[in-house]
Amino acid sequence: MNRIYRLNNVIHCGIFYVAMTTSLYAFDQSHQLFSDVLSTYVKDGKANYKGLKANPAKLNQYIEQLSSVSASDLGDWSKNEKLAFWINAYNAFTLNVIIDHYPVKSIKKIKGGKVWDKVKFNAGGKEQTLNDIEHKRLRAELKEPLIHFAINCASIGCPVLSNEAYKAANLYEHLEESAKGLLKNREQFRIDYQSKKIYFSKIFKWFGEDFDKFNEVTNYKKENGIMSFAVKYLPKAKGNFIKNNKLDVKFLSYDWDLNES
Repeated sequence: MNRIYRLNNVIHCGIFYVAMTTSLYAFDQSHQLFSDVLSTYVKDGKANYKGLKANPAKLNQYIEQLSSVSASDLGDWSKNEKLAFWINAYNAFTLNVIIDHYPVKSIKKIKGGKVWDKVKFNAGGKEQTLNDIEHKRLRAELKEPLIHFAINCASIGCPVLSNEAYKAANLYEHLEESAKGLLKNREQFRIDYQSKKIYFSKIFKWFGEDFDKFNEVTNYKKENGIMSFAVKYLPKAKGNFIKNNKLDVKFLSYDWDLNES
């Protein structure tokens, strides 16, 4: 009887230990460490890479957190948790690449312009490149077009880098805020009412098919999706102008200079 009692105690203690270990080391879905980094080193979409390079401890800790997440962990998460994880991972890894090579004028000066394929990071239980995260995880698996306004390639032409991490709890509010922010930036989107021309960031040319789920506008053929997206997120008067006129669609040049403060 004593041996059975002791064995039960061992089993119960083991279960308690595993539960406590899991609890203590569960991934922080608030991404607070990364928010701390962003709020300290990002202002108005521009990053203080010099300051971050001098004080990378919190970014390194966050990257360690990302590397601790396994494929089975991800499998248990909601879609919003996965989206927040991969968006933040992309942005954290990009910051890491830049400070590893800083000072640098453009991300395209790193690894012969092939940084998106040549630099690898551990996340989700395997090595990932930036292109893996963008094209396999976010686009192919999770199929969310609004990620294009959240992931940042450390360039002026990119949608601005948020100064707080994306979180599952308010993910779509944050994503839509980022989308609307791009449409307010004349360097990335504008309408010429006199000539009836509409100018989009080149992101919409590269990834136009990702916006096909937006379908309010139907008279632009292959640009129906991006025009419908604009109608959804622009103020009503501008959206009505798009719907009531046939506009000439143009794409703006892309500025690859570093988005440095």
